Amino acid sequence: MVRYRVVWLVGNWVGVKMSAELRPNLYAMFVSVLQRREALVVRLGAVEALQLSVDDFAFTSEAFSPFVASIVELLLQLLADVEQGDTKMKVLNVLSLIIERMGPSIRPHIGTLLQCMPQLWEESSHEGSSMLRCVILIALTNIVKAVEGDSLQLQPMTTQAIAFATDVKRPEHVYLAEDGLDLWYVPWCTSNVCPPLYSSLSHIWSGLHLWYA
Repeated sequence: MVRYRVVWLVGNWVGVKMSAELRPNLYAMFVSVLQRREALVVRLGAVEALQLSVDDFAFTSEAFSPFVASIVELLLQLLADVEQGDTKMKVLNVLSLIIERMGPSIRPHIGTLLQCMPQLWEESSHEGSSMLRCVILIALTNIVKAVEGDSLQLQPMTTQAIAFATDVKRPEHVYLAEDGLDLWYVPWCTSNVCPPLYSSLSHIWSGLHLWYA
């Protein structure tokens, strides 16, 4: 419990008095407390503190870059270790935020991130969690933005997710359609050519009047 309180305190201290010189020490601490040897409550506390530090105005991708590979791997391990949908959402939200804040610098780690997405998408169907799938769609959207049009390796996963989210025959589309459309739209903005697999999602055009009528 003491280690959890320390992590919580550090997380709340980030936006108040955390100097740029101390941030590498902060990120190194996250690498330590996210390890599987730590109690789950400590690891989840670290996720909350990490979110505060990455979402801080003083965050820079340059300072975080030496630690991003380890932290991404540890967060993916944590995703595999937790069972509740709400907890998975919390961890995935932080991963998505890291992708967004790192931008193109996250490219070397895209393959690692993509490996977990199909299984996570499938698990969310068993849990009946549309909210978790919303977070997955947002994470995929941030990944597509990060690769800046070079999204060929993403298309099998993203096409499947978009097709599911925008299928008006599924009751889940009420919750997923907006995020699915965002994911569908991004490649058209970041690529000079029509993404070939995305062009097969022609049903989206016919469904637009249903969503925005």
